Amino acid sequence: MAVPHKSLAVKSTKSTITSKIPPALAAIRGRLYYEGFKRVELLPGRATELIVDGARVGIKIASPNSKGQWYVNIARHGELNERGIDAYLIVLQKPPGNSFKSLMLIFKAPVGRVGYQFSFYSITRLYAAHVEDWPTLKAICKEKSAAKTA
Repeated sequence: MAVPHKSLAVKSTKSTITSKIPPALAAIRGRLYYEGFKRVELLPGRATELIVDGARVGIKIASPNSKGQWYVNIARHGELNERGIDAYLIVLQKPPGNSFKSLMLIFKAPVGRVGYQFSFYSITRLYAAHVEDWPTLKAICKEKSAAKTA
């Protein structure tokens, strides 16, 4: 099992910049290390993207509304541009019955959708296979690292 790095340095191609990672991203980073990923870096200039073992992962975080539904916007500034993204890690905060632990859903990119609306029903019925689907993310990372070495 990998141990999270104590340094929060963000590596840039020009220089090493020490930056404070937002608490939500720090928690996601820690979870990725816990799940066995070796290298997790914040993409310079992109506060919502991580490089996870060579794969670019878009991070989307949503809190439930008053009806207990989560809305996740995949599009940026109204336009769906998934170029350069290998996977999405969607974090649904405060799921029913567990207000302190978030649910993480993993989708391989491109998803071809502007956004998602999740409810407890859709999570348990339609998207259950995506909930904490770490093997899929590991396969995407392995595929990206194999493509870089070839």
